[in-house]
Amino acid sequence: MRKQLLERLLTKYEKSKHAAGQAQVQRRITLTLGKKEFRQYYQGDHLDFRKSLHLAATELEREGLIQIEWVPFEKGNLIKALHLVLDRLDDAYMVVGRKSSDYY
Repeated sequence: MRKQLLERLLTKYEKSKHAAGQAQVQRRITLTLGKKEFRQYYQGDHLDFRKSLHLAATELEREGLIQIEWVPFEKGNLIKALHLVLDRLDDAYMVVGRKSSDYY
């Protein structure tokens, strides 16, 4: 799950103006749960999936690779979004086994 989360965030990064060096403002690379990505996160019959995602996300946050945005008043219970820490891109690429220099 750790690699899957980082893969999706890095794919979003690679499609962004940040990767092309054209970003004029520092925007976050965000993976919003429950819309297009990870729809099953909010479905009640996927509790094991939610636990697995929480574990992976909290590990990645502890390592400084992502930031977790929790649903208001649901900290530790429901994740709203995950944000890639742009200062740690090389480390994120290393975790997923890709070379960062291939993309920027």
